[in-house]
Amino acid sequence: MLKKILGIGSIFILVKIFSFGFIQLLPQIVSNKLYSQISLLSTYEFILLYIFLGGYDRVLFRFFKDEKDKSTFWNNFFYYWKYILIVVFVANLFLLKHFFDFKILAILIISTTLIFSVIRELFVYYNRLQGNISKVFQFLGVIAIIKFILIFICIYYFPSINTYIYVNFSVFLVLLIIPFLKKRHYIKLNYKPNIAEKQKAKKYLSFALPIALNVVVFSLFNYADRFMIEEMIGIEKVGIYAFGYGFGTMGFIVISFFQGYLEPFMMNLKNKKTQRNVFNQYNSFLILCIILFSIISYFLVSYSIKTYYDDIYLESLPIFNIVLISYLLVPIYSINKIKMEVLKKTKLITISYSIATLVNIILNWYLIPIYQINGAVIATLISSITLVIVTLCYIPIQKSITIGIEIGNVITITSLAYFMFIQNILFSILCVSVLFLLNLSQALKFIKNYILKKNDTKNI
Repeated sequence: MLKKILGIGSIFILVKIFSFGFIQLLPQIVSNKLYSQISLLSTYEFILLYIFLGGYDRVLFRFFKDEKDKSTFWNNFFYYWKYILIVVFVANLFLLKHFFDFKILAILIISTTLIFSVIRELFVYYNRLQGNISKVFQFLGVIAIIKFILIFICIYYFPSINTYIYVNFSVFLVLLIIPFLKKRHYIKLNYKPNIAEKQKAKKYLSFALPIALNVVVFSLFNYADRFMIEEMIGIEKVGIYAFGYGFGTMGFIVISFFQGYLEPFMMNLKNKKTQRNVFNQYNSFLILCIILFSIISYFLVSYSIKTYYDDIYLESLPIFNIVLISYLLVPIYSINKIKMEVLKKTKLITISYSIATLVNIILNWYLIPIYQINGAVIATLISSITLVIVTLCYIPIQKSITIGIEIGNVITITSLAYFMFIQNILFSILCVSVLFLLNLSQALKFIKNYILKKNDTKNI
C-alpha cells in the first residue's frame, strides 16, 4: 500500500506545492489589488467547479469500481449532466458580471474553462479509483504544473487579470480537450438510457444532489468571508486575508498526500469492521501528521513573512496562526463526511454543513466590522468547531469513530487556538503535547496495519 500512497500522493502534493507556491509568490510580482482580484476569481472558479460537477465525482467513488463501468458512467454523466450544465452555465454568466464586471468575452472564456475543469476532475477521480498513477499524473500533475508556470511567467510581463484568464483557458484547451476528443470512443453522442439504466441514474442522482447542494453550502462555509470582507472593508484587505489564509492551509498538503489513494480505498472496503478500524486509525494518523507538519510550517512561514514580504502582509500573521490550527479539525469532519457517503446518508452532510455555514455567516457579519480581518478568521475557527460537533452527533448511532478521542481532540484544539491567539507559548506547547499523545496509539496501529502492509487490503 505504501507504494500506491507514495505514487498518487506524490502527484497530489506536487500539484498542491505548485498551486500554493503560485498563490503565495504572486505578491512578490503584482500589486495587492491585482493579487486580491486573482484570489477572488480563483476562489470563485474552485466553487463553481464542484457545483458544475453536481456530485458526480462522489458517485464515481461510491458506485463505479470496475473498468467495465467506464462507458456506462460517462454516457450517464453526459446524458443527465447537460441539464445541470445549462442552468449553472447561465447562472454563472450573471454571477461573473455582478461580482467581477468582466467583459462578455472574458466571461465566456472563464465559463468554458470551468467545463474543461469538470472533465479533468472526473478523469482524475476515475483513474484514482483504478490506481492508474500515470493517468492521474497526466490529467492532474502535468496540466497543473504547466498552468501555474505559464501563468506566473505571463503575469510577470503582462500584469493583468485577463492574462490569468486567457492562459488558464489555453492550457486546458491544448493539454486536456484536444486529447479528450481523440479518445471519446466510449461516449455515445446519441446515448439513450434503457429502463434499468434510468433506475440506476435515479439512485445516482438521489446520492449526488445532496452533495451538489452541499458544495454550495461548503463553499459559503469556506469562502463567504472573502466576499464579506470585500463588501465591508475593501478589496485590498481580501489580498492580505487570502495571503495569511493560504499559508494557514498548508496542512491540506498532508491531507491531499494521503487522501489521494486512501479515500477510494476506505470507501470500497468490503468488511465493515475493518472499515471502522481504518476510519478510527486513519483519523488519528492524519492529525498526527498535520501536527508535525504544522510545527515546521509555523516557524518557516512566520520567518518568511517577516523577512521577504512587504510590511503590509505582517497583518496576515494572526490569520495564518488560527487557520493553521483550525486545519487540525479537518480530518475529523472530513472522515465523518466520507463515512456518511459510505452509508449513503448524504443529506446528513448537507444538514451538518448548513448549520456550520449559518454560524459562519452570522459571525462574519458581526465580527468583521469590529475586528476587521481577524474577525473573519475567528468566525472560521468557531464554525469549524461547530461543524465537528454537529457531525459527531451522528456518530454514536453509526459507530464510525472513537468518540472519546474525538471529543478530546476538539477540546484540545480549541484550547490551542485560544492560547495561540493570546500568545501563551507554554500552554500552546502543552496543548500540542496532549493532542499528540491522544492520537499516538491509533496512528501507530494505522501505520502497522495498513501503511506498511505489503498486500492491498481492498478485498478484506
